[in-house]
Amino acid sequence: PIQTNCLGGPVWVTRPPWFVGIGATLGLMGYLAVSQLLQHLLYGMSPVDVVSFVGALLLLVGIAAIACYLPARRATRIDPMVALRDE
Repeated sequence: PIQTNCLGGPVWVTRPPWFVGIGATLGLMGYLAVSQLLQHLLYGMSPVDVVSFVGALLLLVGIAAIACYLPARRATRIDPMVALRDE
């Protein structure tokens, strides 16, 4: 496990995209459930406005992708022997 973390292995690369996908799916289901309840507050747009929803989803997924990529890139730049010596 220590070597995997030091080398930026599967812990950094495979888990975060799954969490982003699960969060996006749960967010979509929550949005569809709540949008009908909040219909009277939405002036000038339908409760299921595809353009605004897809735009917000793409923005948040893009931010999450950057947040997953930066630590993985940083972890791959560390010499494994130095990291193991510090542990």
